[in-house]
Amino acid sequence: PLGPAPTDPSAHHPSTRGETMLPQRLARVAVAVTTAALVVPTGPAQAAPKAPDLPRLPAVAKIYPHVAGGEREVHADYVTIEGRTCGASTVEEDVAGMIAEYSAAEPAAPTRSTPMVILRAMRFAEVKRAKLFTTRLERFYRRCGREYGETRNVRIPVDLGQSSWGRSLSLRSGNGREHGNVVAARTGKRVVVAMTISEGARPPAPRKTVRLADLAFRVATR
Repeated sequence: PLGPAPTDPSAHHPSTRGETMLPQRLARVAVAVTTAALVVPTGPAQAAPKAPDLPRLPAVAKIYPHVAGGEREVHADYVTIEGRTCGASTVEEDVAGMIAEYSAAEPAAPTRSTPMVILRAMRFAEVKRAKLFTTRLERFYRRCGREYGETRNVRIPVDLGQSSWGRSLSLRSGNGREHGNVVAARTGKRVVVAMTISEGARPPAPRKTVRLADLAFRVATR
């Protein structure tokens, strides 16, 4: 999700690489797509129609130049809906999802100006399920971070689609900090989630994460 890590991670999914770059707890709490939290393994065959598309690498590079000439790694998204309590979730079967990680040609530790960049796009079978996904995900990021060492959790102003929200989080990690921005937007049955992650003293710029979400939303809903 942009939520808790799946119980059966795949060795072939980009989430594996994400876990080597950032501690698992940030992956679970702070983001958006190559962390155990947001990037998840390919799930069972989906009954829903084709997943919405996501932006190509050159378009994302206009927002984050460090990924220019890098890689856009795309996988089917294993979608779960957060439960009423922190850590609980259920697999959503009637949904088609795509998840993409955009990385630099020479990967390095993510910073404020060169964050990890992850996008998700989903098409649910019913509008009410899309609404439930976004509502429960927002509640997870707003309420469930303390058990993972959260030190900061603030709202990101965003106005996209029929409903949208954003959160910026910071977590303790050893002697340092990790940060993540998550922005989600929904129109009808379609949902987009944008995530950016960094290490060090400062989080990724929220405005850039909103621009990323806006780009992904326009591509996914066209």
